[in-house]
Amino acid sequence: MSLDSRVKKQQLAGLLQSGKFDEARSFLEQRCTENPRDGESWMQLVNVNAQLGNFPGVEQACNRLITLYPSAAEPYLHLATALLLQNRKEEAELRLRKAAECQPDNPVIWFRLGKALHMQARYNEALKCYEKSVALKPDLAEALDSMGSIFKSRGQITRAIECYRQCVAVRPDFHPGHSDLVVAYNYTTQYKPDFVYHEHLRWGERHRLAGDAGGRHENVPDPARRLRIGYVSPDFYCHSVAYFFEPLLGCHNHGQFEIFCYADAVKVDAVTERLKQQADHW
Repeated sequence: MSLDSRVKKQQLAGLLQSGKFDEARSFLEQRCTENPRDGESWMQLVNVNAQLGNFPGVEQACNRLITLYPSAAEPYLHLATALLLQNRKEEAELRLRKAAECQPDNPVIWFRLGKALHMQARYNEALKCYEKSVALKPDLAEALDSMGSIFKSRGQITRAIECYRQCVAVRPDFHPGHSDLVVAYNYTTQYKPDFVYHEHLRWGERHRLAGDAGGRHENVPDPARRLRIGYVSPDFYCHSVAYFFEPLLGCHNHGQFEIFCYADAVKVDAVTERLKQQADHW
């Protein structure tokens, strides 16, 4: 490796470690322009664009990598992931099938293909993909959780609970799977209310965040000031949560309250745009 290459790698590492992803993207775009066959730089550009939520950038870089390495699974997998996050499930399915041809023993590919099929309500096909991913990687909690979700949607609660329990057993800190488990207990009369209640308490004990109850707050305790209120949700789009939340958001007195919304998701639709208009900060 030349001295110039080492210096540039150090520059890029410094930008990434500092969280300066916009600058890192510009840096990598320049490198890719100068060296269009530099696969490593294109792959780094994929990752940086993914960090920024820049899906067109991810797609462009992945397509370039596919041109350079048509038999490599990784570019197809990254491209499909970006497509799934945009709800472009049919396109994602095609890329994932190509990835599976390139690397049939990769459990993540089969899991993502299962997701693409799951999102299309092709449940039998999705289950087969999830089962294949678990056969390749028995501790893939996300696949076990997704299997449980299919059984739950079919009303097969006993089988759903079995999957959720297996999910929690292989990865106790995976809170979405544990959450799905305790919720599923409510869908059957097999368990007594006391059991369900204590299982919910166990969830809270296992996954609660450590906090400093004695922490000091530096804000000015002026009761006449405009209060800041923050809302956090992954469901600020056409979702049942938004149906309840939008009237609340719309009724806020913005002279008395400053509203911050934190959207913990990448789904965007017309409901999202309406909510944005009713918040002071997004």
